[in-house]
Amino acid sequence: MSWKKIKAWIFQDAENVVEKDMTIMSEKEASERIYDLKVFGDTDAWKLICKAASQAEGWYKTTKAMEIPHVGCLIQTETHIVNGGDEAALSQALTFVPGVSICEKKDDRGECVNRFLYSSSYYYKIPSDLGGTNDT
Repeated sequence: MSWKKIKAWIFQDAENVVEKDMTIMSEKEASERIYDLKVFGDTDAWKLICKAASQAEGWYKTTKAMEIPHVGCLIQTETHIVNGGDEAALSQALTFVPGVSICEKKDDRGECVNRFLYSSSYYYKIPSDLGGTNDT
């Protein structure tokens, strides 16, 4: 079944379906750009680790993580490709990684500029150039 047919079936009117804006990076941006956005729960539970996207080529790839304090992280990867405007391919994977945490590197204003996963083992310390307070 083509993507256009799926959209028509889901929305019952393919003419009113808008293209997904792959530049949105936060719930705040989404609420400003998507007029009918509805959310439930903690939308910040999953933290974006990295994202690459091309609106012109119709694809994006993301890696997100949800930390379970003192236990580890759930890691989710997603790839979405639109072929020729009508066909879509979606690939997702989810796994649990024990003993890691999410670290955020912040700029001088306190805004997050990078996230990465690190071992939360007691013997490992985050290097200061990556946002930690101690060097290894």
